[in-house]
Amino acid sequence: MKATARLIILSLLTVLCALGCNNVFVVHDGQVDLFLLSDGSLMRIRDNPAASNVNYAVLVSFLDSLEGSRGACGSLAVDLHDRAEANEIRAGVVMLELVSGYHAANVFETTDQGKVYVDMVSNSKCICLEMLKQRHSCVGPVYEFW
Repeated sequence: MKATARLIILSLLTVLCALGCNNVFVVHDGQVDLFLLSDGSLMRIRDNPAASNVNYAVLVSFLDSLEGSRGACGSLAVDLHDRAEANEIRAGVVMLELVSGYHAANVFETTDQGKVYVDMVSNSKCICLEMLKQRHSCVGPVYEFW
């Protein structure tokens, strides 16, 4: 994305944030160029081209090594995504549509167990999508960004 277009998008997102919008996300040209507004924070996930899918045991070991975090769902999802990618573990961000907005969590595609969802807000590690949707009373589609 060119610098001018990025500046315009950042300005627009700042205005939306000031208006009270949250969890706005943007994907540009099919590339992961995701911005989340959560409690006034403007964030961008950082992908690592060297990251790859790992097996379930490696994922669990990585998750167990993390210290507990507190914060808004968007901040936690972006932080976990970026930590995983920095450790060369491919990660995605999931947005669940709720009655009152969106909830952000993470998704990992393991080589032996398929998709695994992680919700740092409720400290739910390695759950299925249906359980994640139930916990947050999901009423609409689920969006995955890789």
